[in-house]
Amino acid sequence: MLPAVDSFSKSVLPVKGAKGFCPGCGGKMVAKCGSIVRHHWAHAKGKDCDSWSDSVGPWHLAWQDCFPRECQEVWMGENNEHRADVKGEHQILEVQKSPISAREIAERESFYGNMSWMLCGEDFEDRFKLYAIPESRELLFKFRWHRWKKSWVGAKKTIYIHFRKGIGKLLEFNDDGTGVVEFVDIEHMRRAFDSRFDPSPVQQAGKKFEPLWEGFLERCVGHRQEITEKKLEREEDLKFCQTMGDAILYLKSAVFDVFRDDGWLDNQDLKKLFDYVLPCVEVDLRHLERHNNKTLSEIFLQDTPDTLEREIEAHFMAHNDFVLNVNQWRGFVDLCLEFESNLGKSILDIKSEIEDKRLELIEKEKERKAVRMLCFRAKTQPIVLGKFIDYFLALLAPQVESYILLARFDKNFPVAGWADPAHCIPQREELKAFLVFIPEKLKSEIIERVKFRSEKYIQDQKVEQERQEAARARSEEAAKRSLEERLGWRLDEHTGHLARAFDGEDMGSTSIAMHVAMFPGSRWPNEVSDEQLRVAKESLKGSNPVEVWK
Repeated sequence: MLPAVDSFSKSVLPVKGAKGFCPGCGGKMVAKCGSIVRHHWAHAKGKDCDSWSDSVGPWHLAWQDCFPRECQEVWMGENNEHRADVKGEHQILEVQKSPISAREIAERESFYGNMSWMLCGEDFEDRFKLYAIPESRELLFKFRWHRWKKSWVGAKKTIYIHFRKGIGKLLEFNDDGTGVVEFVDIEHMRRAFDSRFDPSPVQQAGKKFEPLWEGFLERCVGHRQEITEKKLEREEDLKFCQTMGDAILYLKSAVFDVFRDDGWLDNQDLKKLFDYVLPCVEVDLRHLERHNNKTLSEIFLQDTPDTLEREIEAHFMAHNDFVLNVNQWRGFVDLCLEFESNLGKSILDIKSEIEDKRLELIEKEKERKAVRMLCFRAKTQPIVLGKFIDYFLALLAPQVESYILLARFDKNFPVAGWADPAHCIPQREELKAFLVFIPEKLKSEIIERVKFRSEKYIQDQKVEQERQEAARARSEEAAKRSLEERLGWRLDEHTGHLARAFDGEDMGSTSIAMHVAMFPGSRWPNEVSDEQLRVAKESLKGSNPVEVWK
């Protein structure tokens, strides 16, 4: 902001109706007191006496207001040639938003000497892409500046850029638009420029520029430090969970299993243990790992002020839940040890005893169920029982395996209405078990019945085989008689068939002529004339005599 003085060289504030003079050229100054831009002074003729002066906007004025008034628009040089935007305790800060040439950048850096630049990142923030450096513990990023201003690559002094997330300091800037940037905090600005630096003017909304997110960078750093500190605090608890996690979960399930047993329902020590373990929940490390593995660069890039606050709150809740759950599990382990000392055996030993008893009961129940099933088939299904007695010995006899298949796939096998036929056909093991229920007299009777059926089946097979052989012999005999009959025909019968096949007359001479025409080496060439033989050959043209003869 341009300063103005009165006729006594005292500073004058830009208020409506005030009069002032330029302390550099002595020209008349006009107070600009609009409702949008902050009140300021301007030269009356509209031309600044400083050749480096640029148009001043809200962002430029806000950055100047971050420093005390005596630091703003300070004349520099032996003859007060130029005004520095900000002259702090340590160095000069040139605030630049409008385009500037490489020549003018070099002139200003040479004139001011100890100085830095502050650029407005609002104009190109969407083209300034950041990439985290994994091994860096600071807020260092590689960047690619798309469509960047070529004039800035020649700058020799430090360049700062005002982004919404913070102030970036260019550590490296290459001529291809790439480099390295470090985001600095407010304390860095106070150390680098002036201890009285106050960022509030550039952190306020409604100034017609993108304000800095107040305290965002500091919150990111503090959040990461808090994660590290709490991680160190949880080191013993994490080690406890890693070594005892599976054992604790197994102990928890063992308590539930033992408590369900009727013999332990009234045990007070077990009831105390059960009441303690009931509200305990499993320790979930996934939320903690999600926070612990997040680097400072990832927090800075991914979060905004709103999401960062939610992230901090979620981490706080996850930490408290983890500590609470671990304390509960530590108490549970102590209570299990107390339970073991009171009863002389652990909860796992009791669970093993209960499981052994249950296995014995299950085996006995299986045996009882098998007996019940056999009795059910034998007593409640009389029709099935008859077939069962008919088939079971045949199934056990290896010499009648074909009879087994017939028995299993017999569609006429009778079943009780609802029963599945496949379930009613007894298996080998069932037959062996069912032998216990059959009296010896009935057993011998069934054996005789099966033997009879087996012999009858073999006899039936022999009879069927003899019948098929007799039918085959009769067929062969009939075919032989038919062949002999055809071979016994006289010559005139053969020639008659041949003549009719060619629509010829059924006359001996014509038939014999065709025969001689087809078979020149036959025994009757002298029986026909040359004319008859010629006519027969003409008739045979275009035909296949062999097919006709067949």
